[in-house]
Amino acid sequence: ENGNVLVPKKYPKNQSLSSWVQRQRAMYRFRHLGKKNSMTDNRMQRLEELGFIWNSKLSKEHLRFANLR
Repeated sequence: ENGNVLVPKKYPKNQSLSSWVQRQRAMYRFRHLGKKNSMTDNRMQRLEELGFIWNSKLSKEHLRFANLR
């Protein structure tokens, strides 16, 4: 719909998608911090192949910068 995979925390059009994305980002953070998580290597790889955005704050800044060009 928007031409990217940047799903915001609050997305009224599809709150279940927004919640799912937030869980994936949390599991990714936990995994890198060595905390208990459900993120598998396979899921992480498949999401990365789709262009999944792990850090939405950095990506929002990147999109703003790109749009200024």
